[in-house]
Amino acid sequence: MSPKKTIGRKTPPGTPRRVLPGTKDLERMFAGRGFSDFRWIHPRDIVVAEWVRMKCLYGCVEYGKNAACPPNAPPVDACARFFREYKRAAVFHFVKKVDRPDPPPTAWPWTSIAPCGRSAIPSRSCRSTTRR
Repeated sequence: MSPKKTIGRKTPPGTPRRVLPGTKDLERMFAGRGFSDFRWIHPRDIVVAEWVRMKCLYGCVEYGKNAACPPNAPPVDACARFFREYKRAAVFHFVKKVDRPDPPPTAWPWTSIAPCGRSAIPSRSCRSTTRR
């Protein structure tokens, strides 16, 4: 009979251990490449919500035209699972001048599509979205 396999395999003696870079190592690498404006956060602080996809679906003229945007982006639950697999995350701030103008006003036909306080959604006022 062959020996029973265990779930946690042990590394054979003499095998060098793989060392993951620490926070300071990564910060030195970021600085060496000119990325100085960033913050460390815990991945659980990244908000993943369905309303973001709805905002894209019903308000963005670029919907379906970008490989990183819906419907080409992973589903919300897959994104949430992905972030839970990490212990730390770096969020970078980049400044870039965009050649194209703001989307036309027809891209947002409603005065507001979310409750007051969600600043990520353009809103001219906090009035109700229903017509009277």
